[in-house]
Amino acid sequence: MQSQIFEAFEQLGASSTKSEGTGLGLPISASIVHAMGGQLKVNSQIGKGAEFFFLIRLPLGKDKDQKKEDVSVLPDFQGIRILLAEDNDLNAEIVQELLRMEGAETERVFDGQEAVERFLASEDGWYQIILMDIKMPRKNGYEAAVEIRKSSHANAQSIPIIAMTANSFKEDMEAAFEAGMNGFVPKPVDIQYLNRVLKQNLH
Repeated sequence: MQSQIFEAFEQLGASSTKSEGTGLGLPISASIVHAMGGQLKVNSQIGKGAEFFFLIRLPLGKDKDQKKEDVSVLPDFQGIRILLAEDNDLNAEIVQELLRMEGAETERVFDGQEAVERFLASEDGWYQIILMDIKMPRKNGYEAAVEIRKSSHANAQSIPIIAMTANSFKEDMEAAFEAGMNGFVPKPVDIQYLNRVLKQNLH
């Protein structure tokens, strides 16, 4: 049973009102901890409850006597607005939470067609970068990237488009670059790798 506790599930039953989120708290938490280089674990006893814990290796903090101007360092992506195209709810919530922790604001769409429509409807400079899943309904990430690059939008050629996919073979990377994408992030997403790719591509 404990081996299944962090697995994703789907909510059952119908309701007249749609609840917010997916109800995937534990799988999301486990994925975020994993993305930060750790592992979420559980100690559980029947009738007594459960204890969740994790270990993460982090850089040494600054001395408590650090200069006053260093106290309020802004997150890496403070003020950055990202268009996230991802059809999987669990993957989307994980990426959004990781980016929120870094100060970024994300707007999520559910497929490639919606990504194109949202980008084309945006004002000049509204988005600073696009994170594009590859396997999506209606229009995949490659097709969406090509259409964005061919559009007359003011940022069509300049906005960085980063591919996200579990298929990270050489041919997948080549296909992404041929479609006009600027970078490639394999799944499951590693926060340090994602940060590095974003920093390399943000203008």
